[in-house]
Amino acid sequence: MAKILVGGVILSICFSINLNAQSQNLTGAQKKTFKKNFKEGTVLMENGVPNRTDEKVQDTTLRYFLKCYSMDSNNANFAYLVGKLYLGTAMHKAQALPYLEKAVRDVKKKYYPGSISERHAPPLAYYYLARAEHVNYQFDDAIDNFNVFKKMLKPGSNRNKDITYWINCCNSGKDLVKSPVDCKVVNIGETVNSVYDDYAPIITADESEMYFTSKRPLAEDTANNREGVWVTTAGAGKVWGAPQDPGSPLNEVGGNTATVWLAADGQKMIVYKSISVTNGMLYATDLEGGNWAKPSLIDTGDAGVIDAKHSNYYTPSACISPDGNTIYFSSDRPGGLGGLDLYESDLQKDGTWGSATNMGPAINTPYDEDCPFVSFDGYLLFFSSKGHNTMGGYDVFMSKGGQGNWGDPQNLGYPVNTPDDDKYFVLTPDGKRGYYNTVRLGTMGERDIYEVTFNNALPVQCVGVLVGYVKMPDGFSIPQDAKVTATLGTTSHTVMVNTKTGKFLAVLQAGKNYSIVVTAGGKEMNKYNYTIPLDSAYCTVPRSFYNQKIILGDTTNVFRPKPAPPRPVDTVKPNLLTFSKFFGYNLNDISEKDPDFSTFVRNIDSAAAKTKVVVTIDASASKVPTSKFGNNFVLARSRAESLEKALSKYCKNLKNVKFDLKSNVNGPEYAKDYENRAKYADFQYVKGYIRIGE
Repeated sequence: MAKILVGGVILSICFSINLNAQSQNLTGAQKKTFKKNFKEGTVLMENGVPNRTDEKVQDTTLRYFLKCYSMDSNNANFAYLVGKLYLGTAMHKAQALPYLEKAVRDVKKKYYPGSISERHAPPLAYYYLARAEHVNYQFDDAIDNFNVFKKMLKPGSNRNKDITYWINCCNSGKDLVKSPVDCKVVNIGETVNSVYDDYAPIITADESEMYFTSKRPLAEDTANNREGVWVTTAGAGKVWGAPQDPGSPLNEVGGNTATVWLAADGQKMIVYKSISVTNGMLYATDLEGGNWAKPSLIDTGDAGVIDAKHSNYYTPSACISPDGNTIYFSSDRPGGLGGLDLYESDLQKDGTWGSATNMGPAINTPYDEDCPFVSFDGYLLFFSSKGHNTMGGYDVFMSKGGQGNWGDPQNLGYPVNTPDDDKYFVLTPDGKRGYYNTVRLGTMGERDIYEVTFNNALPVQCVGVLVGYVKMPDGFSIPQDAKVTATLGTTSHTVMVNTKTGKFLAVLQAGKNYSIVVTAGGKEMNKYNYTIPLDSAYCTVPRSFYNQKIILGDTTNVFRPKPAPPRPVDTVKPNLLTFSKFFGYNLNDISEKDPDFSTFVRNIDSAAAKTKVVVTIDASASKVPTSKFGNNFVLARSRAESLEKALSKYCKNLKNVKFDLKSNVNGPEYAKDYENRAKYADFQYVKGYIRIGE
């Protein structure tokens, strides 16, 4: 005797040893295999394991019933079971159609789901066929079969509401497909996506980094089907690079960590961490140099506003407004409109979050709302919903207006949305591109991350993205307290400097005159008044702050612009200095993210595209003794080799490039005064020159 869940009802069943007519023609060994496969598949369904999430059909319950079907292809029950299981997958829903179409040809109300002798399909076959037709855009056929199934129900059946919901989804789908949005939706490719589940992308405002969640094996924990955080960086041509595991403390052995929200400058992140599915909570972490700090609970104690320890409600996602004053989150806590609802909470003077407020029926529905994201200008709210005029499952919706004044949600439309789940949408500051996860034809493994490009940008307000790099005048490491403050009237916006790369990023109002102040080591390093230009779309203002000077940075890392036109070869003068870097004591590293380095690479490639080029690398070390490298000549040589190695990695036309490395020890004699940094700073450098011809 076993129990199985069918149509929401648990039925007690007996395994019959009688075989049906066709299977009686099998040999003894085949009959044994037939019964074994049926029993194995039924037991797995009984235990609530219809499919594994890695979508490998050979590892799922489905494989057992496929073998039974191959032995008895005229059996409507096997066709029903196979079709239902295909419909439960992420990637193979279309394969459910032929099986369910066969199943509905032989339906009987009296149905014995656990009997190997059962040859008929239950009335539910019409319901699942309609679901399969709906998810495969066959909306009219789906409506017809939903209505056929509805007529089979008893008056007052609880399924009537469910059928009405899906018919409404079909009608919404028909309307949305008739008026498609002018956009292009593409899979961001196999470099980022995998045969595993990949989802929940979050990006920096300059689109240089993307973190996302994946169930691929982690270095820390190779267990199957765990959530982990991964990061990909946009390289040359804004092509996403191979994802990296950021490691502990974000990803930990035995636990799940999922991406939730990333600050515009990439210095703060919210993640969802859990040991099991039921006890996850939201955590915040800050980037300290190149490493993430140990995540800490957003709320502490047993009665937190966002999460609460020992509570049974589910809080899977959140985002913080651009000004940092409001947090939006989803929760199924009591008192909502139904399922997951969106809530908001304001930051208090003591740094805690105030009481949470349900965002009300304008945003929430009796169905699930999840995955909030506020655009970088603060004007648009995006979220996923199973309600409103969804075309099926979760659709992405947009609400205009800004904090406290959100308008009626608008479906982002087809082909952004599908009859399946579309979630975790984030938008670039220019309103032209979005990233989200979806399941559609061509996915590599369950959910994949997609990019949508809107030919008509979504209605964001023009913002200026101030991107810069702080460099210490003596080449030494950047102090931990380095920050940039932009002040407009009585309002100030402060962002921290990444102490590893020197990069900072601030999203500001365009057309306004800001006072920009850079402080490091407790001292004012630079002060500058700047008006961010105003144009009709968006503004990007890259700046480098170095040694009391403001130098134009490299714009190739901002908003996927067209690459700057290459300099004609005849304008590249012999021995043109195009790169220089000064080092602190015992340092020799080269950062590919340095805007001057990117310019150097482009200049080399421009010249080498048409002729032979010699790149002279001149490196120097001071006469301050170095125990790390043995002697100063080795240190100087290592600086030259570091630049050569970095250029060899990023230059495209290396076949026409020859490197000429020179290294020397220069400067005043060492007088046991290594603390006198200014005395030796000018002699710790690497410089690059381009010469046409061999």
